[in-house]
Amino acid sequence: MNADIKHSIEAIAAPLACSLGLEIWGVEITGAGRPVVRIYVEGENGCNIDDCAELSRLLGLSLDVEDIMPGAYSLEVSSPGLERTFFSPRQMEKYIGETVSLILFSPQPAWPDRKKFQGELLGVEGDNITLLPADALPDAQPLNSVWENIQRARLVHDFEADKGAKPGSRQPARSKRND
Repeated sequence: MNADIKHSIEAIAAPLACSLGLEIWGVEITGAGRPVVRIYVEGENGCNIDDCAELSRLLGLSLDVEDIMPGAYSLEVSSPGLERTFFSPRQMEKYIGETVSLILFSPQPAWPDRKKFQGELLGVEGDNITLLPADALPDAQPLNSVWENIQRARLVHDFEADKGAKPGSRQPARSKRND
């Protein structure tokens, strides 16, 4: 049921976001008693608090009219942020070479008894993700996992690199990525 509700919310939110020059990055529903619906959006030139507030207003009205969520809920609209969660392997493609964190549902044969990893994203091919764990020995095999086995994937931002940036500069903290 949760997946159906997420899909319905995204179907309503996508055209509203598009009308504001935004696109849906992902949808999360958390909590049991009074669930929280989180919509992550981004735009070509980023997104600001006014964009989020306007989408929240439009989406809140639409969700109430369509009665998608059973009972009371809270709606949050925000940017995915620097340490963004990935909702699909396609989103990860432009972050190859960056540091990501993965939590698996079940361990992989090359890495038995282990579900949590952080390291360099080496590749994304379809639903297959390849990561070189930061703590891997020189002769270790990279972690290969299908998307369905990934419980959570997120970008790890290098906050130490930000310390050398000038205030107000538009320089990206990560120098590996080429946009």
